[in-house]
Amino acid sequence: MHMNDGLDPGTGPNGDDPLHDDLAAFSLGAADSSESADIESLLAERPDLRAEAARFAAQATVLLSDVPRRQPPPDLKARILAAAHASHEAHDPTSSIVPLPQPARASSNLRSTLLWLTSTAAVVLLALSLYMFGEVNALRSERANLESLRSDLTQQVNSMYADLAMAVDLVMQNQSRRVELMSDDGEMRAMVVLQPEMHEAVIVTHDLPALTPDQTYQLWLIGPDGAVSTGMFNTDPEGDMTKVFKVAQPWNRVSALGISVEPRGGSDAPTSKPLAVGEL
Repeated sequence: MHMNDGLDPGTGPNGDDPLHDDLAAFSLGAADSSESADIESLLAERPDLRAEAARFAAQATVLLSDVPRRQPPPDLKARILAAAHASHEAHDPTSSIVPLPQPARASSNLRSTLLWLTSTAAVVLLALSLYMFGEVNALRSERANLESLRSDLTQQVNSMYADLAMAVDLVMQNQSRRVELMSDDGEMRAMVVLQPEMHEAVIVTHDLPALTPDQTYQLWLIGPDGAVSTGMFNTDPEGDMTKVFKVAQPWNRVSALGISVEPRGGSDAPTSKPLAVGEL
């Protein structure tokens, strides 16, 4: 800045005073902020400088209005845009990046996921169906077994009631006979109640020894023709039992009754020494 606190009285507007140059720059808008502030301060104090600044501003307006207006070339805008695009590509850091393979489309992923879920659900449903089918069959089999067991128990109970009724009937008749079957130690192991005119008899056992699963008791009618089987039986855990037997031959041909232990399924003739024997 060429600013002075005053002007030389001999210096005019056309002299070489530095203040003259500063006023011209200020009027043309070429002064910086600091120079502009100093000039504005002087203009507030000195009317002669204000007149000089106004003259400079008027001259600047005339100069600007005297410059002829020219239209830019038609292709100037296209050249500027092309140059800017080329410069951008030359300095674009992403231009050297190798593009990565694009992932599969979302719709394809969703379709694959739905297919997987569907197939998984089908497998689970099939496994569950097979499991439920097995459970239902097991329940049906168990129910069939229970029905068969109930039927067997019903038959056994009915048979027991029939035997008991028959035993009571035979015992109550005056013509009935009682035959005690004794063991070698003198203990009564069974009693047979019979009616000579009837082809049936009732045997009641007491405290017979326990058998193994592959054994059974067998009752024999002993006569002139040897021992004839009249049936097999088993007892409860205490060795007790009541049973009605069918007799295939007349009682007058029977001289004794015997009980033996035989293999499961019975024998055609006694295979062991009689456990208990009673004579008629």
